Amino acid sequence: MKYLPWIIAAVVIVMLWLGQEYRKTRAIEQAYAAAQQFNQHQQQLAQDMQRRQDEMDYGPYYQSEEQRVKPLANAQEKQDSQNNQPESVMEALKSGAGQQPKATAADISRNLQARDQLCYSASSTAARMMRKQQQGASLAELSDIADNSDADIRQMLQPFVNRAYKSPRYGDINLQEGAVGQFKNLVYQHCMQGA
Repeated sequence: MKYLPWIIAAVVIVMLWLGQEYRKTRAIEQAYAAAQQFNQHQQQLAQDMQRRQDEMDYGPYYQSEEQRVKPLANAQEKQDSQNNQPESVMEALKSGAGQQPKATAADISRNLQARDQLCYSASSTAARMMRKQQQGASLAELSDIADNSDADIRQMLQPFVNRAYKSPRYGDINLQEGAVGQFKNLVYQHCMQGA
């Protein structure tokens, strides 16, 4: 009985110490969870900002291939359904049947699809050219990449060979891929504008 107050005091001290440790551990866990949530929010903001910047820089050229081709396919289907409707002789005369034929939506759609495929191929070749440049390729090697392409692509890429060669080289892989992506988008945009 003589040691009972000492035992009770020791138990109380241990309980207080354990309570403090539990609160510290809990506070650390909450801070860690808050930091993770903050990091996720920051990453989401950075992705949103990059997406908006890309949309501002590249406009409709930033869209994925599926997003670009889908409206063209819908326009093709709509035009095909309209072409199946019979036309009377009078309507044909009123619309100017004896005049030079106008381009139909289907023709325009096919031309746009062909240009899109050409521009996609040209931009892929341009990306290959820029990757080689980032690895230290010579001007002749970059020119060979363009020369080994189809005639249309070769003609389109000739002005870009020197531009690729004069671009800065980066040591960081992320910066290299950024330069490749920008160059690819530049060539695609130039091609789609028909310049």
